Amino acid sequence: ARRLDEAHYGGRPAGGGGPAVAAVASCGDSELTADAAADAVAAAARAPEEELQERLRRHVRGAKLRMLRERLRHQEAENERQEAENVRRQAEAQALLGKLDSQTCAMMAPLLIRGGGGGA
Repeated sequence: ARRLDEAHYGGRPAGGGGPAVAAVASCGDSELTADAAADAVAAAARAPEEELQERLRRHVRGAKLRMLRERLRHQEAENERQEAENVRRQAEAQALLGKLDSQTCAMMAPLLIRGGGGGA
């Protein structure tokens, strides 16, 4: 924010000042032309805008990362819930299969004991 104020109001920081100060400092006072001054002002005007754009890009990237991390956490929780449900259903299916086998054996036992099950 300080750099934006300095660029807007013309203040200069003690140790630098960005592209505008560098452009002005590189020219001697006697060599400073209107074009160089205009270039320095244009560079100073662009720098805060570019910095703001970069901050906005970083903010958007950070927001996207937070959203993706949250979606990942939800997806992992859903996957765990689904795995538990699959294990429960697999156990239920195995229990039903065991019950079917035992009932089938119970129905077949009398036929097998009689001697081969209905041969005439």
